[in-house]
Amino acid sequence: MSSQALQSSRTHVRKSIKKASFRSKHNTTLTYICILCIVDFLSMLPLPMTIIDQILGFWMFGTFACKLFRLLEHIGKIFSTFILVAFSIDRYCAVCHPLQVRVRNHQTVYILLSTMFLFTCILLFPILLYAHSKELIIHEKFDIPQKTITRMHLYKCVDDLGDTLFIVFTLYSFLLAYLMPLLFMIYFYYGMLIRLFKQARAVRQSMIGRRKGVDEKVQIPIGHIAVYTLAICLFHFLCWTPYWVSVLYSLYVEIFNPNAMLEMPSFKFIYFMYGVHALPYINSASNFILYGLLNRQVRHSALKIIIDYCSYE
Repeated sequence: MSSQALQSSRTHVRKSIKKASFRSKHNTTLTYICILCIVDFLSMLPLPMTIIDQILGFWMFGTFACKLFRLLEHIGKIFSTFILVAFSIDRYCAVCHPLQVRVRNHQTVYILLSTMFLFTCILLFPILLYAHSKELIIHEKFDIPQKTITRMHLYKCVDDLGDTLFIVFTLYSFLLAYLMPLLFMIYFYYGMLIRLFKQARAVRQSMIGRRKGVDEKVQIPIGHIAVYTLAICLFHFLCWTPYWVSVLYSLYVEIFNPNAMLEMPSFKFIYFMYGVHALPYINSASNFILYGLLNRQVRHSALKIIIDYCSYE
């Protein structure tokens, strides 16, 4: 191939990469982060009701608010996790397949998000059906001469799924909303990092003796990407693992030791569980920061590596 044709080919590749990067930047990344912020915000809306319920010791908002409360709470647990998986796939495609614009255009993203939201609604249908404000009788006294009954009661917002459905719902929520998404995130982010390191190594080898300071310019962004990627995976893992361990533990106790559910737990255990259930809210409130930082580092460094490679090979 002549030098002119080779130069023309490199120019075409650079233009294609820049166009793909520009379109993907404005199409997929902003969409994912905006939807993630909206979902995380919605998942935090029930927090005031949760605080009031814990302080007063009873539910005062009725059945409709109870259903809405449970739906928003579980949507934050399931749909936001699905979005994080889709975002990891998007970042993987941006680095490993930068010219495949169709995979990362508006239509594909909207179809994927709509499908995931529909799937989330299907998973949460039992909650919508059975969640209600349930009356609990605390004390009951019969006055036989007066033929009256005096009751002390309160209301609690419960899912009330029943034993079998509760077990099934908990297990498939754990598998689909925690374990499988976590494995997918590890797989795609690991693949993205491996590809970036290979590209950086190829650029360094091809540019030895031609340009000073290349190693620093290539290594530093990749180091930042590795740090942000590990931070995202570890932060997600640390926030959600205690929650799901507590859920599985309560499931285990209900199945194999139901009498323990009747015992009053200690205050230390209660406060510990409050902290465990607060971790997902912390994760939701912090997601947009980490993902915004990761997106900036991936976009700049991946584009620089590929363009530099095409320019100086």
